[in-house]
Amino acid sequence: DCSDFAGVADLPSYNTANNADDVDELRSTLGYDTLDLYGISYGSRLGLEVIRRHGDHLRSAVIEGLVPSQVVWPAAVPASFYGALTGLAASCTAAGACGTEYGDLEAKFRTGVSSLNGTPLTVDTSFGPFDLDGNTYASVLFQMLYSKSTFPFLPRMISDLAERRGDRVGPILDAVFGGGGGGGISMGLYNGVVCSELFNPPTLTAFDDANVGVPTDIQDLFSGSWFQMLDTCASFPKADPSLQAELKAPVASTVRTFVSSGRLDPITPPAFGDIAVANLSDAFHVVHENSGHGAPLQSTCGQQTPMTSLGDPQTASDTTCAPSIA
Repeated sequence: DCSDFAGVADLPSYNTANNADDVDELRSTLGYDTLDLYGISYGSRLGLEVIRRHGDHLRSAVIEGLVPSQVVWPAAVPASFYGALTGLAASCTAAGACGTEYGDLEAKFRTGVSSLNGTPLTVDTSFGPFDLDGNTYASVLFQMLYSKSTFPFLPRMISDLAERRGDRVGPILDAVFGGGGGGGISMGLYNGVVCSELFNPPTLTAFDDANVGVPTDIQDLFSGSWFQMLDTCASFPKADPSLQAELKAPVASTVRTFVSSGRLDPITPPAFGDIAVANLSDAFHVVHENSGHGAPLQSTCGQQTPMTSLGDPQTASDTTCAPSIA
């Protein structure tokens, strides 16, 4: 968890407040009076903090896959995933043929997880036989919901695994586990931000509060990250607790801000965007249907709407395409 670097690095200094100040210092060093700001995922949380601390140097902002300052998002992972799952099921039903062919996707997912946790299913993959259990299956679906490009494959995968059919699942596991990719998360920065800003001290009721109404089996599937962070942050070097109190305050601003969410985002749901815009007096929130995490990167409509806003922030963007993304 990088805490062993505490002797050579000031780990508590890796936090969103300092990161936001670095952004503004970079602006100044480059000689810009104002910036147009773009941020996604943690970049949205960082973007909000730049808006709070240095809004006088911003012309406009686009923030998507939003993490509001006042939300303890690791506690809400089960609820966020469940919203994406039920959204996928509703979208399939609304499509007609999908609903007719695959039925109740929420029920089938839960059936498949229970079955696979009882007895894993051996699936043939390019890297050999793979014993797929229910928890791994849930993690695979969670990852796939990030990207709209995977959505056409999900109803069939969910239906197949409810019936313990694995012959069409192998290529999906190949893509998820064998695709290589980047270097992943910088754990020192991640733990520095999360531990100092959300677990300093932790709100012990946060998990229960965030998951009211979420089925217990779904909560159990995705509770691990919350309780793991409780353990990690108990010993990780943290900033003074006053930093958490400062950063958890809602961000209020008059900066023109385009807020974007994906309807099927499993980690930063549209409700997070609603929370953020409540305190941004010159902001508007667009929900892109059938889109995941970072919706403007996933469709032509999604790409056009924020770019239009950045080009002319004071003119209302045409977002009429967002509700009809298929």
